[in-house]
Amino acid sequence: MRRTYRVGAAGIAALAAIAVVAPSIGTLSGPNGPGGLPTETIWLAFLAFGLSASLTPAAASLARRVGAIDIPGGRKIHQAPTPLLGGAAIYVGFATVVLLKSSWSTELWGVATGASIVFALGFLEDTKGVPATVRLAFQIAAVAIVIRSGVVLTFLPPTWWGVIGEVLLTVLWIVGITNAFNFLDGLDGLAAGSAAINAFFLGGAAVLTGQTSLALLCFALLAAATGFLPYNYKPHRRDASGEIFLGDSGSTFLGFTLACLAINGDWAEGSPKDLIVPVLIMAVPIFDMVLITIMRVREGLVRNLTEWIVYTGRDHFHHRLLGLGMRKKETVAIIYLVNFCLGISASLLKGSGTVDAFLVLGQVTIIFGIIGYAMVVMRKRGVAQPLVPQEPREVIYQEHIDRR
Repeated sequence: MRRTYRVGAAGIAALAAIAVVAPSIGTLSGPNGPGGLPTETIWLAFLAFGLSASLTPAAASLARRVGAIDIPGGRKIHQAPTPLLGGAAIYVGFATVVLLKSSWSTELWGVATGASIVFALGFLEDTKGVPATVRLAFQIAAVAIVIRSGVVLTFLPPTWWGVIGEVLLTVLWIVGITNAFNFLDGLDGLAAGSAAINAFFLGGAAVLTGQTSLALLCFALLAAATGFLPYNYKPHRRDASGEIFLGDSGSTFLGFTLACLAINGDWAEGSPKDLIVPVLIMAVPIFDMVLITIMRVREGLVRNLTEWIVYTGRDHFHHRLLGLGMRKKETVAIIYLVNFCLGISASLLKGSGTVDAFLVLGQVTIIFGIIGYAMVVMRKRGVAQPLVPQEPREVIYQEHIDRR
Protein backbone atom coordinates (compact mmCIF):
# COMPACT_ATOMS: atom_id res chain seq x y z
CA MET A 1 0.00 0.00 0.00
CA ARG A 2 3.00 2.38 0.17
CA ARG A 3 2.70 3.13 -3.51
CA THR A 4 -1.03 3.70 -3.08
CA TYR A 5 -0.50 6.28 -0.38
CA ARG A 6 2.24 7.97 -2.41
CA VAL A 7 -0.25 8.42 -5.23
CA GLY A 8 -2.81 9.62 -2.70
CA ALA A 9 -0.31 12.19 -1.44
CA ALA A 10 0.23 13.31 -5.04
CA GLY A 11 -3.53 13.82 -5.31
CA ILE A 12 -3.50 15.98 -2.19
CA ALA A 13 -0.61 17.99 -3.63
CA ALA A 14 -2.64 18.47 -6.81
CA LEU A 15 -5.56 19.75 -4.73
CA ALA A 16 -3.29 22.24 -3.00
CA ALA A 17 -1.94 23.44 -6.33
CA ILE A 18 -5.47 23.86 -7.67
CA ALA A 19 -6.47 25.87 -4.60
CA VAL A 20 -3.54 28.24 -5.19
CA VAL A 21 -3.72 28.49 -8.98
CA ALA A 22 -7.48 28.35 -9.64
CA PRO A 23 -8.31 31.90 -8.47
CA SER A 24 -5.80 33.35 -10.94
CA ILE A 25 -6.79 31.23 -13.92
CA GLY A 26 -9.69 33.46 -14.85
CA THR A 27 -7.52 36.58 -14.57
CA LEU A 28 -4.78 35.15 -16.78
CA SER A 29 -6.84 33.37 -19.44
CA GLY A 30 -10.23 35.07 -19.37
CA PRO A 31 -13.60 33.32 -19.23
CA ASN A 32 -12.62 30.64 -21.74
CA GLY A 33 -9.70 28.24 -21.72
CA PRO A 34 -8.26 25.93 -24.41
CA GLY A 35 -10.73 24.70 -27.00
CA GLY A 36 -13.31 27.24 -25.93
CA LEU A 37 -13.97 25.43 -22.64
CA PRO A 38 -15.04 27.74 -19.81
CA THR A 39 -12.22 28.25 -17.33
CA GLU A 40 -14.58 27.17 -14.56
CA THR A 41 -15.08 23.80 -16.26
CA ILE A 42 -11.32 23.23 -16.47
CA TRP A 43 -10.45 23.93 -12.85
CA LEU A 44 -13.52 22.14 -11.47
CA ALA A 45 -12.56 19.08 -13.52
CA PHE A 46 -9.05 19.24 -12.04
CA LEU A 47 -10.63 19.50 -8.61
CA ALA A 48 -12.70 16.36 -9.25
CA PHE A 49 -9.54 14.57 -10.39
CA GLY A 50 -7.57 15.66 -7.32
CA LEU A 51 -10.30 14.64 -4.89
CA SER A 52 -10.74 11.24 -6.50
CA ALA A 53 -6.99 10.59 -6.63
CA SER A 54 -6.40 11.66 -3.03
CA LEU A 55 -9.43 9.92 -1.50
CA THR A 56 -9.11 6.51 -3.15
CA PRO A 57 -6.60 5.23 -0.53
CA ALA A 58 -9.04 6.33 2.18
CA ALA A 59 -11.81 4.44 0.38
CA ALA A 60 -9.63 1.31 0.36
CA SER A 61 -8.99 1.72 4.09
CA LEU A 62 -12.71 2.16 4.76
CA ALA A 63 -13.50 -0.95 2.73
CA ARG A 64 -11.14 -2.99 4.91
CA ARG A 65 -12.71 -1.61 8.06
CA VAL A 66 -16.28 -2.46 7.07
CA GLY A 67 -15.40 -5.75 5.39
CA ALA A 68 -16.19 -4.65 1.84
CA ILE A 69 -13.62 -7.02 0.34
CA ASP A 70 -13.96 -8.98 -2.87
CA ILE A 71 -12.64 -12.48 -2.13
CA PRO A 72 -11.24 -14.42 -5.13
CA GLY A 73 -12.57 -17.79 -6.12
CA GLY A 74 -15.24 -19.43 -8.24
CA ARG A 75 -16.00 -17.38 -11.34
CA LYS A 76 -13.80 -14.44 -10.31
CA ILE A 77 -10.60 -13.61 -12.14
CA HIS A 78 -8.56 -11.70 -9.56
CA GLN A 79 -6.11 -13.62 -7.39
CA ALA A 80 -5.97 -11.64 -4.11
CA PRO A 81 -8.62 -10.22 -1.74
CA THR A 82 -9.27 -6.69 -2.98
CA PRO A 83 -11.15 -3.82 -1.30
CA LEU A 84 -14.25 -2.42 -2.93
CA LEU A 85 -15.71 1.11 -2.50
CA GLY A 86 -13.46 2.77 -5.08
CA GLY A 87 -16.65 4.33 -6.39
CA ALA A 88 -16.89 6.37 -3.18
CA ALA A 89 -13.85 8.45 -4.18
CA ILE A 90 -15.29 9.02 -7.66
CA TYR A 91 -18.64 10.03 -6.18
CA VAL A 92 -17.11 12.54 -3.76
CA GLY A 93 -15.07 14.14 -6.54
CA PHE A 94 -18.12 14.44 -8.79
CA ALA A 95 -20.53 15.52 -6.04
CA THR A 96 -18.15 18.26 -4.89
CA VAL A 97 -18.26 19.81 -8.34
CA VAL A 98 -22.05 19.68 -8.29
CA LEU A 99 -22.20 21.39 -4.90
CA LEU A 100 -19.65 24.07 -5.77
CA LYS A 101 -21.61 25.16 -8.84
CA SER A 102 -25.08 26.12 -7.64
CA SER A 103 -26.56 27.34 -10.94
CA TRP A 104 -27.71 23.97 -12.26
CA SER A 105 -30.93 23.45 -14.16
CA THR A 106 -33.73 21.43 -12.60
CA GLU A 107 -32.90 18.58 -14.97
CA LEU A 108 -29.27 18.35 -13.90
CA TRP A 109 -30.18 18.53 -10.22
CA GLY A 110 -32.54 15.63 -10.87
CA VAL A 111 -29.71 13.65 -12.46
CA ALA A 112 -27.43 14.37 -9.48
CA THR A 113 -30.14 13.33 -7.00
CA GLY A 114 -30.93 10.10 -8.81
CA ALA A 115 -27.24 9.28 -9.17
CA SER A 116 -26.76 9.83 -5.41
CA ILE A 117 -29.53 7.32 -4.67
CA VAL A 118 -27.95 4.76 -6.98
CA PHE A 119 -24.55 5.32 -5.36
CA ALA A 120 -25.98 4.88 -1.86
CA LEU A 121 -27.72 1.70 -2.96
CA GLY A 122 -24.49 0.36 -4.45
CA PHE A 123 -22.61 1.26 -1.26
CA LEU A 124 -25.08 -0.84 0.76
CA GLU A 125 -24.68 -3.69 -1.72
CA ASP A 126 -20.89 -3.57 -1.32
CA THR A 127 -20.99 -3.48 2.50
CA LYS A 128 -24.16 -5.31 3.57
CA GLY A 129 -25.80 -6.87 0.52
CA VAL A 130 -29.13 -5.87 -1.00
CA PRO A 131 -31.66 -8.25 -2.62
CA ALA A 132 -31.86 -7.94 -6.39
CA THR A 133 -35.53 -6.95 -6.36
CA VAL A 134 -34.82 -4.13 -3.91
CA ARG A 135 -31.94 -2.90 -6.06
CA LEU A 136 -34.14 -2.86 -9.12
CA ALA A 137 -36.95 -1.05 -7.27
CA PHE A 138 -34.61 1.70 -6.04
CA GLN A 139 -33.04 2.07 -9.48
CA ILE A 140 -36.49 2.61 -10.97
CA ALA A 141 -37.30 5.09 -8.18
CA ALA A 142 -34.12 7.01 -9.01
CA VAL A 143 -35.14 7.04 -12.68
CA ALA A 144 -38.57 8.36 -11.66
CA ILE A 145 -36.88 11.34 -9.96
CA VAL A 146 -34.86 11.99 -13.10
CA ILE A 147 -37.97 11.82 -15.30
CA ARG A 148 -39.87 14.09 -12.89
CA SER A 149 -37.11 16.68 -13.26
CA GLY A 150 -37.64 16.71 -17.02
CA VAL A 151 -34.97 14.32 -18.29
CA VAL A 152 -36.80 12.00 -20.63
CA LEU A 153 -36.52 10.75 -24.18
CA THR A 154 -38.69 12.91 -26.45
CA PHE A 155 -39.05 11.63 -29.99
CA LEU A 156 -42.49 9.97 -30.13
CA PRO A 157 -45.69 11.82 -31.15
CA PRO A 158 -47.20 14.02 -28.38
CA THR A 159 -50.05 11.61 -27.67
CA TRP A 160 -50.93 9.64 -24.55
CA TRP A 161 -49.32 6.51 -25.92
CA GLY A 162 -46.32 8.52 -27.07
CA VAL A 163 -45.79 9.94 -23.56
CA ILE A 164 -46.11 6.50 -21.97
CA GLY A 165 -43.77 5.02 -24.55
CA GLU A 166 -41.13 7.70 -23.90
CA VAL A 167 -41.31 7.14 -20.14
CA LEU A 168 -40.97 3.37 -20.52
CA LEU A 169 -38.08 3.72 -22.96
CA THR A 170 -36.36 6.17 -20.60
CA VAL A 171 -36.65 3.68 -17.74
CA LEU A 172 -35.34 0.90 -19.97
CA TRP A 173 -32.43 3.03 -21.20
CA ILE A 174 -31.24 4.25 -17.79
CA VAL A 175 -31.76 0.99 -15.88
CA GLY A 176 -30.25 -0.95 -18.76
CA ILE A 177 -27.10 1.19 -19.03
CA THR A 178 -26.74 1.24 -15.24
CA ASN A 179 -26.64 -2.54 -15.04
CA ALA A 180 -24.64 -2.83 -18.25
CA PHE A 181 -21.78 -0.93 -16.61
CA ASN A 182 -22.09 -3.19 -13.59
CA PHE A 183 -21.73 -6.17 -15.92
CA LEU A 184 -18.77 -4.50 -17.64
CA ASP A 185 -16.88 -4.19 -14.36
CA GLY A 186 -15.19 -7.57 -14.72
CA LEU A 187 -11.58 -6.59 -15.40
CA ASP A 188 -9.36 -4.06 -13.66
CA GLY A 189 -9.74 -0.66 -15.28
CA LEU A 190 -12.39 -1.72 -17.78
CA ALA A 191 -15.52 -0.01 -16.41
CA ALA A 192 -13.78 3.11 -15.07
CA GLY A 193 -11.71 3.58 -18.23
CA SER A 194 -14.69 2.98 -20.51
CA ALA A 195 -16.76 5.46 -18.51
CA ALA A 196 -13.98 8.04 -18.82
CA ILE A 197 -13.89 7.59 -22.60
CA ASN A 198 -17.68 7.78 -22.86
CA ALA A 199 -17.77 10.91 -20.69
CA PHE A 200 -15.04 12.50 -22.86
CA PHE A 201 -17.05 12.09 -26.05
CA LEU A 202 -20.33 13.13 -24.44
CA GLY A 203 -18.58 16.21 -23.07
CA GLY A 204 -17.07 16.97 -26.46
CA ALA A 205 -20.48 16.71 -28.11
CA ALA A 206 -21.91 19.00 -25.42
CA VAL A 207 -19.19 21.60 -26.08
CA LEU A 208 -19.83 21.50 -29.83
CA THR A 209 -23.56 22.07 -29.25
CA GLY A 210 -23.08 24.86 -26.71
CA GLN A 211 -24.30 22.93 -23.64
CA THR A 212 -21.75 24.22 -21.14
CA SER A 213 -23.40 22.93 -17.94
CA LEU A 214 -23.77 19.46 -19.40
CA ALA A 215 -20.15 19.56 -20.58
CA LEU A 216 -19.02 20.47 -17.06
CA LEU A 217 -20.73 17.40 -15.58
CA CYS A 218 -19.32 15.15 -18.30
CA PHE A 219 -15.77 16.38 -17.79
CA ALA A 220 -16.13 16.25 -14.00
CA LEU A 221 -17.16 12.60 -14.31
CA LEU A 222 -14.27 11.98 -16.71
CA ALA A 223 -11.80 13.58 -14.28
CA ALA A 224 -13.12 11.72 -11.23
CA ALA A 225 -12.96 8.36 -13.03
CA THR A 226 -9.45 9.16 -14.29
CA GLY A 227 -8.28 10.04 -10.78
CA PHE A 228 -9.34 6.60 -9.58
CA LEU A 229 -7.97 4.68 -12.55
CA PRO A 230 -4.25 4.48 -11.54
CA TYR A 231 -5.24 2.49 -8.43
CA ASN A 232 -7.54 0.18 -10.34
CA TYR A 233 -5.56 -0.52 -13.51
CA LYS A 234 -1.81 -1.18 -13.58
CA PRO A 235 -0.82 -2.33 -17.07
CA HIS A 236 2.85 -2.48 -16.08
CA ARG A 237 2.04 -5.52 -13.94
CA ARG A 238 1.89 -8.89 -15.59
CA ASP A 239 -1.78 -9.41 -14.71
CA ALA A 240 -2.63 -5.65 -14.66
CA SER A 241 -4.26 -6.20 -11.27
CA GLY A 242 -5.38 -3.16 -9.31
CA GLU A 243 -5.29 -2.32 -5.60
CA ILE A 244 -8.99 -1.45 -5.29
CA PHE A 245 -12.19 -2.15 -7.23
CA LEU A 246 -15.05 0.16 -8.16
CA GLY A 247 -17.62 -2.00 -6.45
CA ASP A 248 -21.32 -1.79 -7.25
CA SER A 249 -21.34 1.72 -5.82
CA GLY A 250 -18.93 2.88 -8.51
CA SER A 251 -20.03 0.89 -11.55
CA THR A 252 -23.75 1.59 -11.14
CA PHE A 253 -23.11 5.27 -10.32
CA LEU A 254 -21.03 5.70 -13.47
CA GLY A 255 -23.56 3.88 -15.64
CA PHE A 256 -26.57 5.73 -14.23
CA THR A 257 -24.93 9.15 -14.54
CA LEU A 258 -23.74 8.58 -18.11
CA ALA A 259 -27.15 7.25 -19.17
CA CYS A 260 -28.88 10.33 -17.75
CA LEU A 261 -26.41 12.82 -19.19
CA ALA A 262 -26.73 11.17 -22.60
CA ILE A 263 -30.48 11.69 -22.86
CA ASN A 264 -30.36 15.12 -21.21
CA GLY A 265 -28.37 16.50 -24.13
CA ASP A 266 -30.06 18.25 -27.03
CA TRP A 267 -28.95 15.42 -29.33
CA ALA A 268 -31.57 13.22 -27.63
CA GLU A 269 -34.54 15.44 -28.40
CA GLY A 270 -36.81 15.95 -31.36
CA SER A 271 -35.73 13.14 -33.66
CA PRO A 272 -34.88 9.44 -33.47
CA LYS A 273 -31.71 10.31 -35.41
CA ASP A 274 -30.38 12.31 -32.45
CA LEU A 275 -30.51 9.22 -30.22
CA ILE A 276 -27.85 7.60 -32.36
CA VAL A 277 -25.09 9.79 -30.84
CA PRO A 278 -25.37 8.43 -27.25
CA VAL A 279 -26.12 4.93 -28.55
CA LEU A 280 -22.87 4.90 -30.51
CA ILE A 281 -20.84 6.37 -27.64
CA MET A 282 -22.06 3.68 -25.25
CA ALA A 283 -22.38 0.86 -27.75
CA VAL A 284 -19.90 -1.42 -25.94
CA PRO A 285 -21.92 -1.87 -22.71
CA ILE A 286 -25.10 -2.08 -24.81
CA PHE A 287 -23.59 -4.82 -26.96
CA ASP A 288 -22.37 -6.73 -23.91
CA MET A 289 -25.78 -6.55 -22.22
CA VAL A 290 -27.65 -7.63 -25.36
CA LEU A 291 -25.21 -10.50 -26.04
CA ILE A 292 -25.36 -12.02 -22.56
CA THR A 293 -29.13 -11.57 -22.35
CA ILE A 294 -29.76 -13.41 -25.61
CA MET A 295 -27.34 -16.23 -24.79
CA ARG A 296 -28.48 -16.70 -21.18
CA VAL A 297 -32.16 -16.80 -22.12
CA ARG A 298 -31.44 -19.12 -25.02
CA GLU A 299 -29.41 -21.49 -22.83
CA GLY A 300 -31.95 -21.39 -19.98
CA LEU A 301 -29.54 -19.78 -17.51
CA VAL A 302 -32.02 -17.05 -16.54
CA ARG A 303 -35.80 -17.30 -16.48
CA ASN A 304 -36.92 -13.95 -15.07
CA LEU A 305 -35.74 -10.40 -14.40
CA THR A 306 -34.51 -11.15 -10.87
CA GLU A 307 -32.31 -14.01 -12.04
CA TRP A 308 -31.05 -11.83 -14.89
CA ILE A 309 -29.81 -9.25 -12.34
CA VAL A 310 -28.40 -11.87 -9.95
CA TYR A 311 -26.68 -14.14 -12.47
CA THR A 312 -22.92 -13.64 -12.75
CA GLY A 313 -21.23 -15.69 -15.44
CA ARG A 314 -18.11 -15.60 -17.56
CA ASP A 315 -19.87 -15.00 -20.84
CA HIS A 316 -19.34 -11.24 -21.17
CA PHE A 317 -17.56 -9.52 -24.04
CA HIS A 318 -14.29 -9.24 -22.10
CA HIS A 319 -14.49 -12.87 -20.93
CA ARG A 320 -14.89 -14.03 -24.52
CA LEU A 321 -11.83 -12.01 -25.55
CA LEU A 322 -9.88 -13.62 -22.72
CA GLY A 323 -11.10 -16.98 -23.97
CA LEU A 324 -9.36 -16.26 -27.27
CA GLY A 325 -6.05 -16.22 -25.42
CA MET A 326 -5.67 -12.49 -24.84
CA ARG A 327 -4.15 -11.14 -21.65
CA LYS A 328 -6.16 -8.92 -19.32
CA LYS A 329 -4.38 -5.71 -20.30
CA GLU A 330 -4.70 -6.57 -23.99
CA THR A 331 -8.42 -7.16 -23.57
CA VAL A 332 -8.88 -3.86 -21.73
CA ALA A 333 -6.82 -2.00 -24.35
CA ILE A 334 -8.87 -3.45 -27.22
CA ILE A 335 -12.17 -2.47 -25.58
CA TYR A 336 -10.77 1.02 -24.91
CA LEU A 337 -9.91 1.27 -28.60
CA VAL A 338 -13.39 0.12 -29.64
CA ASN A 339 -14.88 2.79 -27.36
CA PHE A 340 -12.66 5.43 -28.96
CA CYS A 341 -13.60 4.38 -32.48
CA LEU A 342 -17.29 4.48 -31.66
CA GLY A 343 -16.91 7.87 -30.00
CA ILE A 344 -15.17 9.23 -33.09
CA SER A 345 -17.99 7.87 -35.28
CA ALA A 346 -20.55 9.62 -33.07
CA SER A 347 -18.60 12.88 -33.23
CA LEU A 348 -18.56 12.77 -37.04
CA LEU A 349 -22.37 12.68 -37.10
CA LYS A 350 -22.65 16.36 -36.16
CA GLY A 351 -24.57 18.03 -38.94
CA SER A 352 -25.15 14.78 -40.82
CA GLY A 353 -28.45 13.78 -42.34
CA THR A 354 -30.84 11.18 -41.02
CA VAL A 355 -29.85 8.64 -43.67
CA ASP A 356 -26.14 9.02 -42.87
CA ALA A 357 -26.78 8.58 -39.15
CA PHE A 358 -28.80 5.42 -39.65
CA LEU A 359 -26.21 4.03 -42.05
CA VAL A 360 -23.51 4.45 -39.40
CA LEU A 361 -25.72 2.84 -36.78
CA GLY A 362 -26.52 -0.02 -39.13
CA GLN A 363 -22.84 -0.53 -39.90
CA VAL A 364 -21.95 -0.68 -36.19
CA THR A 365 -24.83 -3.07 -35.51
CA ILE A 366 -23.68 -5.41 -38.27
CA ILE A 367 -20.07 -5.34 -37.03
CA PHE A 368 -21.09 -6.14 -33.46
CA GLY A 369 -23.42 -8.84 -34.76
CA ILE A 370 -20.56 -10.47 -36.62
CA ILE A 371 -18.29 -10.22 -33.55
CA GLY A 372 -20.93 -11.74 -31.28
CA TYR A 373 -21.74 -14.54 -33.72
CA ALA A 374 -18.05 -15.36 -34.23
CA MET A 375 -17.42 -15.49 -30.48
CA VAL A 376 -20.36 -17.81 -29.87
CA VAL A 377 -19.47 -20.10 -32.78
CA MET A 378 -15.77 -20.32 -31.80
CA ARG A 379 -16.70 -21.23 -28.25
CA LYS A 380 -19.09 -23.94 -29.39
CA ARG A 381 -16.50 -25.40 -31.74
CA GLY A 382 -13.86 -25.44 -29.02
CA VAL A 383 -11.67 -22.75 -30.58
CA ALA A 384 -12.27 -20.50 -27.56
CA GLN A 385 -12.96 -21.68 -24.05
CA PRO A 386 -14.09 -19.79 -20.94
CA LEU A 387 -11.53 -19.46 -18.15
CA VAL A 388 -13.64 -21.66 -15.89
CA PRO A 389 -16.79 -23.68 -16.65
CA GLN A 390 -20.11 -21.89 -16.35
CA GLU A 391 -21.90 -22.96 -13.20
CA PRO A 392 -25.53 -24.08 -13.29
CA ARG A 393 -28.19 -21.43 -12.86
CA GLU A 394 -29.40 -22.96 -9.58
CA VAL A 395 -25.90 -22.87 -8.03
CA ILE A 396 -25.33 -19.20 -8.82
CA TYR A 397 -28.80 -18.17 -7.69
CA GLN A 398 -28.43 -20.11 -4.42
CA GLU A 399 -25.04 -18.44 -3.80
CA HIS A 400 -26.79 -15.10 -4.05
CA ILE A 401 -29.52 -16.14 -1.60
CA ASP A 402 -26.97 -17.53 0.89
CA ARG A 403 -24.92 -14.36 0.72
CA ARG A 404 -27.94 -12.34 1.75
